[in-house]
Amino acid sequence: MQLKASLVALMIGGVGPAAAHPHMFVDTGVEVVFDDQGRAAALRITWIYDDLTSLGILADRGMDEDFDGVLTPEELAAGVAHEVNTPLTGISS
Repeated sequence: MQLKASLVALMIGGVGPAAAHPHMFVDTGVEVVFDDQGRAAALRITWIYDDLTSLGILADRGMDEDFDGVLTPEELAAGVAHEVNTPLTGISS
């Protein structure tokens, strides 16, 4: 019993705050898209990461390999599809 109490005390005492402080900033928005009869037909979701997070996403996905700062429609679609985990078919700018 003494051993169990000592192990529990050691485990609880060893818990502390994480040394890292990861964070990101995201500007978001939601727009309801209506059809010609005035019914809600879709949502247009805006999700804009801060510059550092965006750079990390581009690097992690191997996007913009020519480092010109411009994504092709294919690169953009692949990046967005990965983030929302949904296949996308028609990204318009």
